[in-house]
Amino acid sequence: MRMPSTTAALAAPLMMILSAACSSSLSTAPAQETGLDRTLPQVENRETNSYGVQYPTTDIGTAARKGSVAGQRIKNFKFLGYVNGDVASPLTTVALVDYFDPQQKLGPAPVKLIHIQAAGRWCVYCQNEVKDLTPQVEELRNLGIVWITTVAEGGTPGTASKLDDLNKWIAAYKVQNTTVLDPGNANLGIFYKAAALPWNAWVDARSMEIVSYLEGYGGNIRKEVDTELGKWDARPVKE
Repeated sequence: MRMPSTTAALAAPLMMILSAACSSSLSTAPAQETGLDRTLPQVENRETNSYGVQYPTTDIGTAARKGSVAGQRIKNFKFLGYVNGDVASPLTTVALVDYFDPQQKLGPAPVKLIHIQAAGRWCVYCQNEVKDLTPQVEELRNLGIVWITTVAEGGTPGTASKLDDLNKWIAAYKVQNTTVLDPGNANLGIFYKAAALPWNAWVDARSMEIVSYLEGYGGNIRKEVDTELGKWDARPVKE
């Protein structure tokens, strides 16, 4: 399995984590934000957060932080999905700018970190991760963690996800975190050439700096969260 260049410095301790990933042969689709299904709503072009601050436009890319060298900012990707896994509400646009919190005043708690998990409905490790996540979602939210799951593949490896896959995923695991469609990794595929799921990333909500990303699931969400929160406290905000 190819490891993302951003994790090269941590290769040895991460080998067991990276091995806990499902792989498929799905080729990365061109980056897109609207071409899901003509019967679905169009993705809204939203560039400001709820208190009127525009999403950063400088140093957008895919490079993660390396030691004291800041990572690039993640693009303001936009998806269709369900906020907090609430399928009783209409399918809606979920944009990363919704969680951009430079002034630390979003509610119910200021958003410190955004975790993005790319998953496939068929992927056992993805299933294990969301099963571990669901009982902790509310606690993580109160700690300032927003967890977004993007469903990239359906029930068969290599098949792009559809709305039915999103609904089945949410129902099967009683999902409570924001969960969206990213068919064939149309957005997040720029971070890797072939689907290797789950894929997990951490983003600093103060600046949208990419802190880290890797393939696989380490098996202990709370331990990982505590580690990342400790780093957040000590890390200077990217300018």
